[in-house]
Amino acid sequence: MNNTDIRNRLIYIFYWLGIVCEFTVSFSGYVTGGYHEPVIIMAGMGFFLLTILTGYDYKNIFSKSSLCELAVYILIAVYGLLCYKAQHSALVLRIGLALIASRIYGDKELVNKVIKLFFYGTLLVMALAALLSAMGLHGQFSIYQNFRHVPETRYCFGFYHPNGFALFYIRLALMAVYLFADKIKCWLSPVIFIICSAPLLLAKSKMALAAYALMALLAILYTFLKNKIKVVSIVTFAVAITEYICGVLLLILTYQGNLYDNTPKGRFFIFLNDEIMTGRLTSMIQSFEKYKVNAFGYGNVLVTSENGFVSSLFSEGLILLIIMLATFLYLYIRMYKNKDIKGMIVLICVFAYLIAESFAPYFNKNLLWMMAIGYLSISPSNSEKDA
Repeated sequence: MNNTDIRNRLIYIFYWLGIVCEFTVSFSGYVTGGYHEPVIIMAGMGFFLLTILTGYDYKNIFSKSSLCELAVYILIAVYGLLCYKAQHSALVLRIGLALIASRIYGDKELVNKVIKLFFYGTLLVMALAALLSAMGLHGQFSIYQNFRHVPETRYCFGFYHPNGFALFYIRLALMAVYLFADKIKCWLSPVIFIICSAPLLLAKSKMALAAYALMALLAILYTFLKNKIKVVSIVTFAVAITEYICGVLLLILTYQGNLYDNTPKGRFFIFLNDEIMTGRLTSMIQSFEKYKVNAFGYGNVLVTSENGFVSSLFSEGLILLIIMLATFLYLYIRMYKNKDIKGMIVLICVFAYLIAESFAPYFNKNLLWMMAIGYLSISPSNSEKDA
C-alpha cells in the first residue's frame, strides 16, 4: 500500500466517523437524552477537521485554484469562529467543517451515500423507539395534554414530542423519495403515500401534514411523468421559485408587522396564523418586535419563534440566513439545469417545513446542507482519488 492509498484510506475513515457522529447526535433531545452530546459533537468536528488536513493538496498550495480554495476555507473558519464567539454555539462551524470535508472527500456519489446512511439509520432508530415505547420500555407512545390550548391525544411513538416525531418522519419520507422515487410504479405511488401518511395523522402536526401533502403531490407527478422529464422539471422549478418568493415576502411582511387588519389581506393572514401555522405567524412578528437583527446572532433564542428562518435569523444571525436563502436559490437553479427533480422536491418540502420548525442550522437535520454536498465541485486535492 503506497502513501496515496494510505492517505485515501485515512480520509475515508475520518470522514465517515464524522458523519456517524453527526447522525448520532441528531436524535439528542428528540428521542434520546443529550448527556454525551458535547463529546460526540466535538469528536465529529475533529474527524471532519482531520479529513480536511489529511486530504488538502499541499503540493499545489501556491497554484491559483488552491489559493482561492484555501482563502474560502479560511473565510468560512473565521466566520464560524466569530459565530461561536457571538452565539456560544458551534452550529455554524459544524456546517462549514462538514461541507469542506465533503468537498475534500471528493466523491460525486457522496450525497447518495450520506443520505442512505441517514435513511436506514433513522428508520432503525424510529422503529426501535416506536417498538420500545409500545412495550412501555422507552418514552411514551402517545401524549394527552393541551396543545395550543386544546386538550387532545397525539402520538409521538417514543419521541419526546409529536412535532419532534413529525420532523424526523418528514425527513425520512423525503430521503425515501430521493432514493427510491425512480423505482416506484406510478399506479402504486398514491397508495404508498396515503398509507404512509397514517403516522403523521396520528401525530396531528398540521405543518408536517402540509409538507407531506406537498411532497406526495410532487412525487406522484414525477412518477406518472417520468418520460416527460422536461415538463416535470419546469413544473417543479416553477413551484420552487413561487414558494421561495412567497417565503421571502412572508419574512418581509412579518418584519413590517401590522398584518391583522380588517381587510381581505388581514383576514387571510389571521386564517393562515390560526388554522394553518398554529400561531407561528404571530410568534414571527413578536420576534421582530423583541430582537434587533445582527450579523452573527444571539445564540439560542429558538423559544421566540418556531419558524426556522426567523429563529435562524436571531439565533445564528443575518449572514447565515442570507447564505441559506442563497443556497436554496443556487441549488434550485443547478437542479433545474441538471433535471434533478427529486432533489428539487426535497428542497421544496424542506423550505416549506422550515416555516414550522427550527432545524435550519443543523447539518444532520436540514437536508439543504446534505443536498449541497452533491453540488460541491470535486476538490483538486482529490482529483487523483478513486471516488
